[in-house]
Amino acid sequence: METASTESVKRVGIGLSMILAWLLFALGFAIHPTQSTSGTEQLRVIVATSGRWDLAHILILVSLVLFIPAVLGVIGFLQQRGAWLGLIGSAFVVIGVVFLAAWVGAEGFASSALANLSANQQAALASAMHAIIVPRGALSFVATTSFLFIAGWLALAIGLFAARTVPRWMSVAMGVGVLLLIGSVLSLQIGAVGAAALAVGVGGIGLQVLKGPHEMREAMPV
Repeated sequence: METASTESVKRVGIGLSMILAWLLFALGFAIHPTQSTSGTEQLRVIVATSGRWDLAHILILVSLVLFIPAVLGVIGFLQQRGAWLGLIGSAFVVIGVVFLAAWVGAEGFASSALANLSANQQAALASAMHAIIVPRGALSFVATTSFLFIAGWLALAIGLFAARTVPRWMSVAMGVGVLLLIGSVLSLQIGAVGAAALAVGVGGIGLQVLKGPHEMREAMPV
């Protein structure tokens, strides 16, 4: 009885994480203020929208925590068919989460701290702000490595599509979402749409996880 109860709590936790992770990520992208490659302009934007800026990065950071159990839920469907893609994809996602969290800390919270300084201090630190939003050195490595997060979800989407262990519309939504998420380097709005598509795909799987294995089998195509 205790084992069944533990398994039920684990299933609920993983299912909820799969539903909420991409939902919060998409919401964070949707409310994120405009990005600029100018340190002076970016500081001005952060000061003018400090509440939205902080909330957006908090939502994204919380979503990154939820991605760990969420990816465990996804690879549970790739233990036999598509196992290698599940292993590679989950490893990439976990590594990407670590570096993406570091990037959010620098780009989101460190820059927010700079924006809370006086106007004279902000003017003097505009070049420092520019170095954060156009990263170089170790910060550039962090920003680049964080893209493993996207590569990992693409591998998982391909694995689910090939294995057919979930309804194919879910894996297709994930794949489309990942491709749109790549476009976030050009537009935060494109990234928000991509994250929303992933929320639909992964969230759909999460709902089936919450319902239990019997309902999951019934949802499968013949």
